[in-house]
Amino acid sequence: MYVEYGFARFDDSETRVIVIDEPLVIVAAIFWMDQNCRETYRCLSREISTHEKSFNGFENYIVYCIDLVFSETRRLSDVFNFHGQIPPWANMEAKLVSVYRPSLDKVEIGVACFARTTASSANLGTNAKSSDRTMSWLEHRRQSPFCFPDQSMGPDIMFVLQLSDQSLIWVALQTKYSKGRKGKLEKGLLRHAIASVTPSNYFLDKVSYLINLSSLKSRY
Repeated sequence: MYVEYGFARFDDSETRVIVIDEPLVIVAAIFWMDQNCRETYRCLSREISTHEKSFNGFENYIVYCIDLVFSETRRLSDVFNFHGQIPPWANMEAKLVSVYRPSLDKVEIGVACFARTTASSANLGTNAKSSDRTMSWLEHRRQSPFCFPDQSMGPDIMFVLQLSDQSLIWVALQTKYSKGRKGKLEKGLLRHAIASVTPSNYFLDKVSYLINLSSLKSRY
């Protein structure tokens, strides 16, 4: 649609990659929708069951809800359920942030709230279709607060929260759109979800990226 109306262009000969050089049209659409959060919510909720290679309606819906939840500082225990031994930071307040490293010796941390953003640089998430793009987000070379990692990594969604003591935590989510049985996920599906957000399982089929990820962890 954007190409048809002249707002975007194809960036490859196979007409698969679409580029928008001037994002003002997107910002205008966001501003219009944001005048009433219910409109945005309705648009995304209608697409929840849409699951395609380039678009996952349920993941987009969850990301928008997380952004709304953390549009104000929230105590983690009010948002997440903790099982087993509850860590002391569970009762801390947190806010959604974007972490960007413009150079090796500099890190920029900014409060992220897509629902209230009207700037031309508004970008809610990075759709990482390759391991390289996922690593780029993990290394803070992209400013978007959310990342949709490539399939080889594991989690469906990743984002960063800053706690009230200024420390940062990385959150990895697995989303499952299923009625399950009696409102609960089947055990097999639940085990798969837990395994997918277990760091030791990240990039299991990518040995070289496991090495890169280990070096990344050593920096923090």
